[in-house]
Amino acid sequence: MHAETIQDYFKNWQNGKGLAKKPSTAERYGIVVKRFLSSIGPRAKHPLATLTVRDLENFRNESNAQRRRALWPFADVRSHYARRGH
Repeated sequence: MHAETIQDYFKNWQNGKGLAKKPSTAERYGIVVKRFLSSIGPRAKHPLATLTVRDLENFRNESNAQRRRALWPFADVRSHYARRGH
């Protein structure tokens, strides 16, 4: 009996969403799935039952941290304009 891998599950989930959503939404989902699978490395080929809540939380937290770092320069610009009364 073949146990579904983490990668299999998320690819199947992504394909299902692609059928039900707009192409741009499906594309965004695909990017997130790819990043998540990359974040867990070789474990993506492990059985789905080995996926933990902690894996998902770690990915979410790292994604949020990356987003904040990416937006940091814009935060500086906003605060600069706010101080100047714009």
